[in-house]
Amino acid sequence: MSHIQRNPPIEAFTTMQKLVMAMVARQMTYDEIAERLHVKRNTSKAHAHAAARRIPGDLPAITKIHFWYRGATLDQLTGEGWLPKG
Repeated sequence: MSHIQRNPPIEAFTTMQKLVMAMVARQMTYDEIAERLHVKRNTSKAHAHAAARRIPGDLPAITKIHFWYRGATLDQLTGEGWLPKG
């Protein structure tokens, strides 16, 4: 099994941010995450968005979490990796 080398976050994630990111990466909704963690929906969303702000790039929060969790390069996180060459 290979180890994915992710770009480091701008700032370390909190434990709650790590939990929420893992659930987002598993396609769970904010409502499902809130129910699982016994918090309000807005709290689960706030943790996801706070985590996304610690990941480089300007992509939407959920997209950044999915990309980062799957080992995206910095070019992909900033959107530059998707631009055609030339």
